[in-house]
Amino acid sequence: MFNKLKIKKMENFVNFKKFEVTGSTKQEAYDKAPFKIFGDATHAYKAWVANQKTAITEVMIKDFLIDQLKSKTKMAPGLGLAITVESASADTRERPYKFEPAKDANGRRKWKSVYQLKTADGNVLAEAETQSEIKKLARDLYSSKKVTEDTTCIRAKKIIEGTTVAFNVKYAPSKNFKIGRFIMFGVEA
Repeated sequence: MFNKLKIKKMENFVNFKKFEVTGSTKQEAYDKAPFKIFGDATHAYKAWVANQKTAITEVMIKDFLIDQLKSKTKMAPGLGLAITVESASADTRERPYKFEPAKDANGRRKWKSVYQLKTADGNVLAEAETQSEIKKLARDLYSSKKVTEDTTCIRAKKIIEGTTVAFNVKYAPSKNFKIGRFIMFGVEA
């Protein structure tokens, strides 16, 4: 026969969650948990693993995690613990980037000057090779009531031949940067 206390304890085990999280810092990993991380159980976990004489199974790990929750959080909903599997090392480089110039296989780029009719927010409405052509296009746009806002004509250079890429910027973190792995476990609220 079940009493109410046993049923309440079984509900806590049903809400028990265990998952692995990665992060560049411990705090970043803790923020990904669906419950508040109450403490760190890394030392207890490593000591428990070292004392095991047989192969460790998932059931044994789950029992250990539940025992830790019982002793440290009293299985309170919304609280959990964390185990650091691999510690994280944050990126401390002040300029974490590297410029790489883009090489054009065909040699030099060929440019062409054009006139562009732009709106105040930067949208290009029309483009032409000469100033007289862009004026004619502007007259047509305003006459046909397609444009009712102020526009600006600018001179621009357009690439005819070659690549449009000038350079690439690569993310280059510090040499000690490492993403950490953490096991989060607790009782969801």
